[in-house]
Amino acid sequence: MSFRPVLALLAIAPLLAAGCVAPSAILNKNSVAPDLALLPSATSLWPDHENEPHPSYGWPTLTHPATSTGEVPAFWKPIPEANVTKITGLKHITATPGITKGAGIALFGSLALVPADSGKDSYVVDISNPEKPTILSTYPVNNSERGAAFMPFPDGRLYAIVATGPGFDVVNLTDPRNPYVLTDVKPLTGGHKVGVVPGTPIVYNANSNGGGGPLPLGAAAVLESQAAGVTEIYDLSDPASPVLVQNFKNGYGCHHIFFWIDETKDKERAICPGIQMTQIWDIKDPKDPKVIVSIPVHYGVAGGPSASIPLMAFSHFGILDEKGEQLIVGDEMGGGGVPPGCTAPGAPTGALWFYDVKDEKNPKLEGWFSPGTFLASKPGNDPMASCTAHHGRLVPDPEGKRQLIAMAFYGAGTVLVDFTDPMMPQLVDQWDDGTNTWEAWYYNGYIFTGDLARGMDILKLR
Repeated sequence: MSFRPVLALLAIAPLLAAGCVAPSAILNKNSVAPDLALLPSATSLWPDHENEPHPSYGWPTLTHPATSTGEVPAFWKPIPEANVTKITGLKHITATPGITKGAGIALFGSLALVPADSGKDSYVVDISNPEKPTILSTYPVNNSERGAAFMPFPDGRLYAIVATGPGFDVVNLTDPRNPYVLTDVKPLTGGHKVGVVPGTPIVYNANSNGGGGPLPLGAAAVLESQAAGVTEIYDLSDPASPVLVQNFKNGYGCHHIFFWIDETKDKERAICPGIQMTQIWDIKDPKDPKVIVSIPVHYGVAGGPSASIPLMAFSHFGILDEKGEQLIVGDEMGGGGVPPGCTAPGAPTGALWFYDVKDEKNPKLEGWFSPGTFLASKPGNDPMASCTAHHGRLVPDPEGKRQLIAMAFYGAGTVLVDFTDPMMPQLVDQWDDGTNTWEAWYYNGYIFTGDLARGMDILKLR
């Protein structure tokens, strides 16, 4: 795997480490100062194209951490890797003391960010010891924060982009013990989630407006030829003054945005679950994407959703597998607010859907997965919790034999799925204990969750 060469942080590193000079003090307002040396990105911690830096910038990411002959900020150090040689299931390690609600999470280095949702404070957590997470700091929020992504600058500055109803907050985490909201951005279309193009200062706003019709009841009325939704693209080279690059007229306001990048193949992709459609974009120029294909929800299922969407079923989540040949789409039926969802195998409600996209312009539906009936009556479970696919991450198989994904399924908790055969995906394991799990991230042998009922749990693959 090749990366563009950049210089190492040398002269300023001792000052940064000693806390004598704030990184922002040595930068021009609108860009990195030309005489400032940069931290290069390392090779990947595990096979991972979701977080590979876009070659147009090549900045550090979760799986491509910064390296230098000088000092890298202490909290940029990755967590220790768990020793997992064969994956058979999930083991709950710990909850995070002091956090009772987590509307998603974001991870980078030894830090986790847990958004507040309807709370007053969002949490910054030290995960340097994944089995003993501790709250490092909090910061007050003006708007409900839900879902986040880190944006590490190669000079040692660190920001988080956190979705809000009006748009998104830019949070300065350069000193993670003293975080603060630097600015809040309010696009005309509002906000729901954000996609930060990995290793860049480019942000895609996911406003969750679909094709522009009233949602969810009017979802079926918006045809592709009539779709008028847009996706706002921002440049945060100067995080204090985000610049609107364009209103990308892709027809659909994405519910969220995910990425797949492989510099060696010159293939850079974004995946936009856009309510009525799931789109794959070419993002070779991250400021000017091109739509490759729009796939109706969920095209090809006899008796299931298609171009004419039944009440409240929609495209909510989408990623590509490690080879970039399989598209996985999640349906958050009813917006996660209609229990129980996942009614039973044979009734594809709130499920994961698997498409062959070797030929990206001609996707072929192969199979789907549901964890089955969610028993809301199980002791400790929320009787009003839904069971629908929400957010998840690929899990690398240490044996190199299987395709795995860890998926948050609200009340059904965290579900580990083997989709090696996408026509017959299989349940590997499931952990739920009073859960309402919003998001699940794989990181060095662990699964970190943001949970609306529990805060942040840490599971270990076993």
